[in-house]
Amino acid sequence: MTVMNAEERERFLATLRRDEDFRAEVRREILTEELLDLPHSIAALVDAVARQRQDFTALAQSVANYMERTISAIGQGFTAVQAEVGTMHAEVGTMHAELGTMHAELGTMRAQMDAGFTSVQAKFDQVDADLQDIRGQLAS
Repeated sequence: MTVMNAEERERFLATLRRDEDFRAEVRREILTEELLDLPHSIAALVDAVARQRQDFTALAQSVANYMERTISAIGQGFTAVQAEVGTMHAEVGTMHAELGTMHAELGTMRAQMDAGFTSVQAKFDQVDADLQDIRGQLAS
């Protein structure tokens, strides 16, 4: 059962091609509301994706900035620690030199004390000898 003959069909198609209002009316008859709204839905989806891309780009930039600040802070901290370690190393070197000086001074003081004790011992020995002489003279 043919509803349109070939001539009617050709006239219908030609009208669709030429008449924009007629084409819109046929679309409304054939297509569902969802299909008619599809261009608007796709446009809204494209807009949403564009906003998400902007949000993602901003987030990525924020993370990159945070990473840059963090790396910079770590670098500054490391530089400060290096400087502090360098200062401590110099101070330890100074303390080592001072301890060496003190050790030498203590060695000198010990030698002087030993010499002093030896001198005192010699004097005590002399006093003992003198006392022996006096005792010997007193006894005779």
